[in-house]
Amino acid sequence: MRICTKCKVEKPFTEFYKHGFNKSGYQSQCKQCGNERLKEYYRSPEGKAYQKRWFLANKERHYANVTRWHKKNRKKTNQFVYNWYEKNVDTFVKIQDKYQSKVPPSVYCIKYDDEVIYVGKARKPLARVNVHLSTIKTDNNITKVNKLHSYCDFDKSRFKYEFLEQGEYDSLLERERYWEEYYDAKGNYKRIFGKVKSINQILKDIGGKTSHEKYGK
Repeated sequence: MRICTKCKVEKPFTEFYKHGFNKSGYQSQCKQCGNERLKEYYRSPEGKAYQKRWFLANKERHYANVTRWHKKNRKKTNQFVYNWYEKNVDTFVKIQDKYQSKVPPSVYCIKYDDEVIYVGKARKPLARVNVHLSTIKTDNNITKVNKLHSYCDFDKSRFKYEFLEQGEYDSLLERERYWEEYYDAKGNYKRIFGKVKSINQILKDIGGKTSHEKYGK
């Protein structure tokens, strides 16, 4: 047992971080008090300045740590994002609108390596392609499109996108048809790797409901 020099409470050694320079081998403050002290420091001007200096000097290390943590704690991260979204819908929409406005209405394509496998159009093309790629890479089987991705069993790291043409949204339908024919990519991915079934047929094969069955009568 050891008495914390901060809260003056006697606690077991498991409640203290190890410290090789102390005779006891443990820090003088318990974990709870030590963590609170660090939080106060990082909220102070000195702490914020230190964090900024460290980040500028260790950007690659920081992003690698963040990526590694998110991969290990994906459920926790997704739940945090969902909770934040539920409480800040208006802020989220403003951020999305500001981000998506950087790219005007466009005809875009999804590629697997260098092969164009899908052509589409969107008022907010960045949002649309991010839906395609995020559902591919996260196995979030919510959308019909991702059910098709899962069916085809792709190497997810080899997907990418490209904007083919930009203009007024109402004029893009004709251009979308042009690019579909140009790349022979009409049909919602159904031609990839020789899979010629339509997306509705694939949904039936894997037990899903087609749009007509789900929303129609």
